[in-house]
Amino acid sequence: MIDVSTDTLHPLAGDESTSRLLDEAETKRLRRRLINGLSWILALTSLGGLGARLLLAPVEPISTILTLVFAAGFLLVPWVGRRTESLEPAAILLVALLLGFLGSVSYVAGGLDAPILALLPVVAAVAVPVLGGRRGWIAVIGIVGVIVWFQYLHITGHPFAQRLTASGFRQVRALMLVITSGLLAGMVMMYERQNRRLRRELRNQASRDPLTGLANRRYAAAALGYEWARANRDGSPMSVILFDVDHFKTYNDSLGHQAGDECLREVADISRSTIRRATDLVARYGGEEFLAVLPATDHASALRVAEELRANLERQAIAHPAAPTGVVTVSFGVATAVDTGAMSSDELIQQADEALYRAKASGRNRVDGWSQAVGAGA
Repeated sequence: MIDVSTDTLHPLAGDESTSRLLDEAETKRLRRRLINGLSWILALTSLGGLGARLLLAPVEPISTILTLVFAAGFLLVPWVGRRTESLEPAAILLVALLLGFLGSVSYVAGGLDAPILALLPVVAAVAVPVLGGRRGWIAVIGIVGVIVWFQYLHITGHPFAQRLTASGFRQVRALMLVITSGLLAGMVMMYERQNRRLRRELRNQASRDPLTGLANRRYAAAALGYEWARANRDGSPMSVILFDVDHFKTYNDSLGHQAGDECLREVADISRSTIRRATDLVARYGGEEFLAVLPATDHASALRVAEELRANLERQAIAHPAAPTGVVTVSFGVATAVDTGAMSSDELIQQADEALYRAKASGRNRVDGWSQAVGAGA
């Protein structure tokens, strides 16, 4: 049986369009948070550096103007993102500002020897986790503080800063580059794992019935189509079982809808434990109706599975005061195709539905069947 509550899903998702839309919405949300977070980090970094220079040494007017312009630009990015439906204008503006910021910092602070250039990848590396909450913002403050401290050392001519910028210590900057590159790679890998987990969860939610935990109808339809095509290639039989809780309306009327929901969950649990093959699928088809898809299963085997499930459900003895038997019972319609090329999966479901109707009309709590080789009543 395929359990859609796990990561092992049928090769064909039953609600691909819904999963794709949910994936796109979540990706857009994460991307917006990344753009906004990077903008705030860069604005704080540029303003912090300007403040340190103003306090410690005379600053050229051009440097002050450039810093204020870029800081205002970075603060403008989130506003652009909110004002436009697409994130592209905000992303393009952020990249353009970042390139200009790096170029101006390199020019003002002394070329490639400026310590801030070696630290900017660290800012980028922590940008993603920064967006997650309080601990992220603490990291932002720490990074900005480190940058301001390095600028202070650089401006005041501290020996440590002089050693960092000396040609004999280029290996220090190389080591910083390796470390920050590793941080970036680690962040990318971490968020890729999170995105994969998120996609699995979204696919599960889009394919699962929330009440019973079984596959939903749309997932079952796609899985049946997938197995139908495979049966057509292999020449193997295909069976389906439609089953329905007897007198379910009177069960709800007498015991309430919460009891009805609990009854459906029990039926689902027993179905899940009875139909155990990895290739089989049990789904909630609608209301109190369920569907089992049994690939590579002949009619006699499908009838045995249905009878075993019927007996297990009756043996559970779920109280039903409004039913003639006093317990919950279930009726079954079984249909089997031996030549899937001669009919469609919809026609097979229709035959199973007619067999279920005959089981209901014959007194309920029984199994009726149809086989492509024999016909009704098989």
